[in-house]
Amino acid sequence: MREKSPGRILLCTYLYSPAGSPRNIRWDNFVKILSARGWEIDVLTIQPGIDCTEYDENFHLPPNRVRIIRTYAGFFYPRLTIGWLPFGFLKGFSLLKACRYDLLISVSLPFVANMICFFLKKIFHLPWIADFGDPWVFNPTFLEARKVEKTEIDIRIKIEANILKNMEKIIVTTEETKNLYLSKYTFLQSDTIKVIPQGYSPEEYDKIEAEKSSKFRLVYTGVFYRDIRNPSSFFQALQKLNLPPEEMEVLLIGNIAEEFKTMASSMNLKGVQFLPQVAHNRAIALQKGASVLLFLGNKGALQLPAKIFEYLAARRPIIAIKMDDKDLATPLIERLQRGIIVKNDPQKIADTLYEIYRLWKEGKLEERFLLNEMPLEYSWKNLADSLEEILFEFTRKEN
Repeated sequence: MREKSPGRILLCTYLYSPAGSPRNIRWDNFVKILSARGWEIDVLTIQPGIDCTEYDENFHLPPNRVRIIRTYAGFFYPRLTIGWLPFGFLKGFSLLKACRYDLLISVSLPFVANMICFFLKKIFHLPWIADFGDPWVFNPTFLEARKVEKTEIDIRIKIEANILKNMEKIIVTTEETKNLYLSKYTFLQSDTIKVIPQGYSPEEYDKIEAEKSSKFRLVYTGVFYRDIRNPSSFFQALQKLNLPPEEMEVLLIGNIAEEFKTMASSMNLKGVQFLPQVAHNRAIALQKGASVLLFLGNKGALQLPAKIFEYLAARRPIIAIKMDDKDLATPLIERLQRGIIVKNDPQKIADTLYEIYRLWKEGKLEERFLLNEMPLEYSWKNLADSLEEILFEFTRKEN
């Protein structure tokens, strides 16, 4: 531990989603790594509601460098995140009055974290860095799923533009997202936006034992979306494949919407199990023990889903269903020779599944792919180095 802290940060983030999904894995890791390097971090976040079944009271962080400050999430929680704005702002205001901070950092989604830091910066004039795990206005899930009216989009663009103008640095996870922001908000400069991708923890994957099955097991961890990540073609492929449940099982794990469970039920799919959100350690164990990991790319993607890095770290074969030519995961999977890419067509998916099943049956599945270690360039520690370079831009001037 360093004798002198390189800086003190007020980090504003939900950490837990309104639906009760687990902590923000990205910033859970960044906070642990930065605090171990001497940074003092106060995490301003919400008090999870009773629906947060995955709430981790321990939140294993070094106690002498990190404080977790929780506030009421708002009257409309969990339906509207904006309800956190007054409570988060008031607590942030009291913290900034009482303590000397060097930096503000906001993590979104939800965008309300940026709104809180926007008002805090206006009063206290601290440098402000925002990490956009996902875009806000131009998020494909938001635009396509709700068929948003142009008037609402225009209002959001004005809000986002005003907020972006007050940030010193913006962090995004892909070059595609960076280019989107530069094209939509022409006042932004390229060096204002830094790309730090999603990552994984090699230590975590090394220490967790695989949870295996004697069956040919497909594992999917995550969620589905009607417009950008729809499993209907995959379900149709399972119908065509029609392997007996004593031979094959499909585990779909996460906060999966009822419409997709109903879809699978109506198709009378055999061997398909929907598991609720599980602890992160259990998800890793199931990923490592899978015969094959199922990955659905995003249609019209700007983002590279975080779970692709976890899948690669699990060192199991991947069947990746490519929704369109904009899918960002495909080049990475192909470069590492970790899986098979298939178009979003029921027959093609069924044929690919059968080929992989046949390899598994013959004991040749391991030979087909390169299941070596994931490149360390995507480890959280390596990515934290890039993040720390940004932090030093605003702290070394003062220290």
